[in-house]
Amino acid sequence: MKLLEKIRGFLREEEPETVPQPQAPEKLKKTCKKCGKTFTVDPAWGYVPTFCKDCRQQLVKEKEMKQRAGALREIKRKCKACGKFFTFPSDTARYPSYCPDCRKRHQAAMKEKYSRKK
Repeated sequence: MKLLEKIRGFLREEEPETVPQPQAPEKLKKTCKKCGKTFTVDPAWGYVPTFCKDCRQQLVKEKEMKQRAGALREIKRKCKACGKFFTFPSDTARYPSYCPDCRKRHQAAMKEKYSRKK
């Protein structure tokens, strides 16, 4: 009987091994340093923030208000699109994130994309 079982074992098709699916890393719970609110952090981000989204936005607004206070001066920023530095006056209503060239290029692309004339 053992010989017959060995022969059957050789003739059977081997079942493919199932590859274990990698599990997504568990999200971490973190508390905000400013307000104490608990928020979740995804380890895929590569960093762990210390402030919640609301407090971070508030800090950015406060920083901008401090920059606006005082005498009129030029503010230097790095363009998000091309990486070049550009300057603008501190009395503008909204601080730009893109240099004038990239803004013009973006506006032209939007006009072309959403133009009523075809």
